Amino acid sequence: MGLSLAPNFFKHREAVAAADPAVSSTFPAARGIDARGYETAIANIIFAGTTTSVTFEVLFYDPLADVWVPASPAITFTVTASGSVSFAVQGRRFFFRCTAIAGAAPDVDVDVAAGPARHEEFD
Repeated sequence: MGLSLAPNFFKHREAVAAADPAVSSTFPAARGIDARGYETAIANIIFAGTTTSVTFEVLFYDPLADVWVPASPAITFTVTASGSVSFAVQGRRFFFRCTAIAGAAPDVDVDVAAGPARHEEFD
């Protein structure tokens, strides 16, 4: 039996206070999290200020077309308090786009970790 290691979280979004604009061709690939070699991701969504709810849409980067595209089927999360969500990434670069946020002075951070690694089988 192997050891289970705690995931390493990285700052993905900081001080989100408004919904992001629609995705365009100028939306930089560098803003995403590289999940090569991982099946899933975990996002810690941290409320501050007077945030009452936030909705995120998961986008995946298509390197051949050099564009961000929504997951198909869509992966969206609406949360009303700090917490964690997990979702399948299947080794793809992803980005949490804020589509709605509520509160008098909202402020949300998102920390993410990829894991567990894919398992390969050999003959």
